[in-house]
Amino acid sequence: MKRVGFSTDAIHAAIERENRTVQPVLHDALVNKIKRVSAQWDDAPPLWLTDPALFCDDPQLNHDEHHLLLFLVQRLRSDSTRRIGTRALADRLGLRRERVLAAKNGLITKRRIEWHDQGQQPGSFRVLPWAPAESVPPAGTELQERQRQQQKPSSSKALRSSVPPPGTQERAA
Repeated sequence: MKRVGFSTDAIHAAIERENRTVQPVLHDALVNKIKRVSAQWDDAPPLWLTDPALFCDDPQLNHDEHHLLLFLVQRLRSDSTRRIGTRALADRLGLRRERVLAAKNGLITKRRIEWHDQGQQPGSFRVLPWAPAESVPPAGTELQERQRQQQKPSSSKALRSSVPPPGTQERAA
């Protein structure tokens, strides 16, 4: 809504109006927290919220890291945090605890999440902002490639067309 020009007050009014239509109605404290967090977003909600699959589509991530990040992103609160223990993650993902720990450490090292262990309590994590790098568009069809090659003059032709034939400059002068 912010991206298309709605004011913060209009967004807050829409959140309150939407809350009245759901059952059960959310408590005022939770609605206020949603409004506070949404007001902190810049022009658009974060990528993990609008397109979780794209947010997790990072070629630097291995399979377990990708799987763990996607699982975590789908269960985030509106402030991009969540509390969950490594054992619970291993159970829900169907992975051994060691693989979850390795994936978690990989995501921390690659600056995709922050993790705060809480002793015997489940740890809390926060997803860090990330956007896919601008990639070079894939090459088009074979026909488009040929057309592009035909538009580029070969280096010898370009050189010949930019240098006038010998003696023409003297005649013009």
